[in-house]
Amino acid sequence: MNVVLATTTYYQNPHDLRYLLAKETVRLAGEAGLPIMVVDGAPGLSFSTELRQQGAEVYPQTLAGMGSARRLAFFYALNYLLCRRKLPDGIVIWLEPEKTDLIRFVPRIIKPIIDNKADVVIPSRSPKSWASYPVFQQTSEQDANRVYEQVTQRRGFDPMFGPVAFRATFLLTHFVHPFSPDTYIQHFIPMLVPNNRVASVETDFIYPPEQKKSEDNDEKMTRKREEQNRVLKKAYLMLAPTS
Repeated sequence: MNVVLATTTYYQNPHDLRYLLAKETVRLAGEAGLPIMVVDGAPGLSFSTELRQQGAEVYPQTLAGMGSARRLAFFYALNYLLCRRKLPDGIVIWLEPEKTDLIRFVPRIIKPIIDNKADVVIPSRSPKSWASYPVFQQTSEQDANRVYEQVTQRRGFDPMFGPVAFRATFLLTHFVHPFSPDTYIQHFIPMLVPNNRVASVETDFIYPPEQKKSEDNDEKMTRKREEQNRVLKKAYLMLAPTS
């Protein structure tokens, strides 16, 4: 099936490590023959121009908020597959732009959808992958994963990893669904699919060593992870199935 990547960016410093990683992700996607749709919220055009030069299709963020930006990225990905390419279906993969190593796992991630065993695939981290992360991030994300497992009864899932693959026709009917809080919608949309149509695929994804080094003992990043953990655990409980 045809695959398109979708992500959002917001960088203000051209020397930001996360921005440099995002450019590498776009480059690797191009080498793999994977189109990537980027919604960019940065002021000015310099960042979007560089990402285009690397091969991405970049569109401006027109509404404030993480949920709005990610819906827009999904819109452009779906438009690419279903309208511009006029395909009957396809696969949209949401990923954080700094996850450069994820590109090599795309064939494995999409296989359950290609085999018609799932409409959504949530990749997970192997023990080797977890070990490459900052210790605090391992602790906080495993904690949130336990809450997700509790409310969904999905065993062995790792939504806190971040990337998600969607069957395009499934995403088309769900990406505008309202959520509260309306932030990490790539976590929330899979909660709308029956458990027998969502799959987990383990990867040996390696967290960028330079990013791990910069985040170790970074109090600002620790506070950010704590807030993400709090928001997502609360949202998982609010979105828990009632039956």
